[in-house]
Amino acid sequence: DSYTEQAGEQLRLLRAAFANDAEFRELATSPLMLSVMSLVYKDISIDEISAKDPTTYRQMLFDAYIGKMFQHRGKTRSYSPEQMKHWLTWMARKMKDKTQSAFLVERIQPSWLDNTSRKVQYRLESALMYGCVVGLTTFLIAQLDTSSSSELFFGSVIGLISGLVVALRGDIQPVETLTLVSQNMRETLLDGIVRGFFGGLILGLFLWVDMGSFRGLIVGVTGGLVFGVLSGLIGALSGPGLTMTTKPNHGMWKSMENASKVAVACGLFSVIPSLLTQDSNSPIFYASLLGLIGALMCGATACLRHLSLRIMLYRLGCNPWNYNLFLNEAAELLFLQRVGGGCVFMHRMFQEHFAQMKTEEVRDKL
Repeated sequence: DSYTEQAGEQLRLLRAAFANDAEFRELATSPLMLSVMSLVYKDISIDEISAKDPTTYRQMLFDAYIGKMFQHRGKTRSYSPEQMKHWLTWMARKMKDKTQSAFLVERIQPSWLDNTSRKVQYRLESALMYGCVVGLTTFLIAQLDTSSSSELFFGSVIGLISGLVVALRGDIQPVETLTLVSQNMRETLLDGIVRGFFGGLILGLFLWVDMGSFRGLIVGVTGGLVFGVLSGLIGALSGPGLTMTTKPNHGMWKSMENASKVAVACGLFSVIPSLLTQDSNSPIFYASLLGLIGALMCGATACLRHLSLRIMLYRLGCNPWNYNLFLNEAAELLFLQRVGGGCVFMHRMFQEHFAQMKTEEVRDKL
């Protein structure tokens, strides 16, 4: 109040705006925002006030603030003002649609895509990427089994089935913590054993034909049961999300870390099929195969789906490729405030302003 009173008649309208709008007054607690408000309201006449509604002047204020920040902090930046505004607008709209006050990169979901056709496109692209990665990895692992001669077919079938399963998935669920939930263990173990037995039986029949020996059936059923037990344990291991993140995309990094831990544990556990079948020729094959299964079930699948979604959003011009750099620069410009690994807009009204802005589509350049 003392600042506007010292300015006298020039800021009389600003004082009136403070008196009529408590949220507007709250924004003025920032010296920089108060300075921008003074510049915007300095030359406004009473006739202009009566001709336009207060919402219009609020928009003028925020537009002036955005322009001033790009000028005031005019060091060389990685992104143009148009790119920054476009990505902030997209972010603000999605946060508003999903009623989120804080933005976390790992919380971006396929449902954030604008229309049904793009959501279907994502399902196809993520299924293709996932199927190719899993199929190729399975093919390479199958090379370790010297008793098999159908590595390409085996990898192709596994990749196709995996891709189809992923295409039907809903939200991306990172495995940020590993906590044994004993209440769910009995149910997940029983479900895993049943699925593992029937899946192993089908695989065993294929191996029986492929290897020309009954040993293939034993290997398939044994591997299926081991897989079922592991899947049941892993199902009971997935704990709650992180309560506090310290860096962008922390949830996905933790998912990858947990996937690696489970892969190593599954690999060590794979000695069981080798002992039961007396198959000492390919212990690395079992370790690699079960390690892959464990990783996919405990975080790696979420990471691959997230990567596919980020690539699609980048191609559509909705997101930058380097989110950490973008969020840091937006925070330096005082558009955002960093909170751990996420961020919030400087004020709720500021977020609403970005959500209503109309911007042209721009592309990031690697």
